Amino acid sequence: MERLVIGKIRNRVREREDADRLLWLRRENMPAELARGRLVLSEEEVRTNLPVPLLGRPDQVFMSDAGLLVPVDTKTRRLPRVFLSDIVQLSVYGTILNFTTDPRFAGRDVAAHGYVRMPTLYGVAWARVALLKPAAVVELWADHWRRTEAQATQAA
Repeated sequence: MERLVIGKIRNRVREREDADRLLWLRRENMPAELARGRLVLSEEEVRTNLPVPLLGRPDQVFMSDAGLLVPVDTKTRRLPRVFLSDIVQLSVYGTILNFTTDPRFAGRDVAAHGYVRMPTLYGVAWARVALLKPAAVVELWADHWRRTEAQATQAA
């Protein structure tokens, strides 16, 4: 008799959790690709040394239902706008995920896109953006270090 009662309570808890998740998804306005996928990383550092040393902390990374890693970055904005810096940041995360030796992600395919999540006064907006190719990220990295070195030389 006790097991039957515990089983019914567990079922009610699961039903409530499922209902809460559906309400959250509706309010969140999450893209279907992510809603059908699963969260695999949330605000944890990821790194790689190849092709260049990169370190980042994505807000989230989802595993899509197609098996692709999809980086997400949240930007609080008055109006939903995507900037080049947002695309570069997501692209760095994508490059790290492409080359990481972290066993959770090594060898996994990374989507050619990511999402900028933008909570606003009017609700949550999502923008799907194409990621820069790793070669472009490496060039941006090299350009950054060339400028940094030039500034250090001028200051000396």
